Amino acid sequence: MTNPADPSASNESAEQPSAEPQPPPRPRRGSVRTQDGDTAAAPSPAAVRRRLIAQDARDQKYAEDARRRRNRRNVLIGSGVAIGVVGVAAIVYWSAASSSTTAHCVGANDQPVSASYCDNGSHIGNFFFFGGSQYHYYYGGNVAGGRYAGGSTVAPRNGKISTDSGKTIRRGGFGGRSSSGSS
Repeated sequence: MTNPADPSASNESAEQPSAEPQPPPRPRRGSVRTQDGDTAAAPSPAAVRRRLIAQDARDQKYAEDARRRRNRRNVLIGSGVAIGVVGVAAIVYWSAASSSTTAHCVGANDQPVSASYCDNGSHIGNFFFFGGSQYHYYYGGNVAGGRYAGGSTVAPRNGKISTDSGKTIRRGGFGGRSSSGSS
């Protein structure tokens, strides 16, 4: 006899193969047989319609997003161009803006003298010569300690230059030319 406490004895009788093979169980009437995993059932017409509506909504949203991106890019490009044009116009205006400088007639050591010395003298460059002494224009600056300071003996490149007496040495402005005479 086999010992019921011995698990190996009870397994031996259960593992014995049967002599004849058993046929597969017969399907019940009205049941659905299973198909392989690759075959899917056709979707219902309502499911197809819902899927198409959802796809149309996605396509419309994508098209709207693309249109907004294009518009945003065009606005940014247009803004950049407008800012660039305004910047260039400001630079041209600033560089062409007429600044006014006063030319003071000075003698040796930039000491102020009468404007008649510079107005009636012989002109060689920025210097005037009378009997061996040198008179010239000092552009800008103020009198400090009996002489001009804070300016330059070199004429500014742009802008109007006039003397203390009101004579215009050069007219300023965009495209201005050097001239002499009264205005």
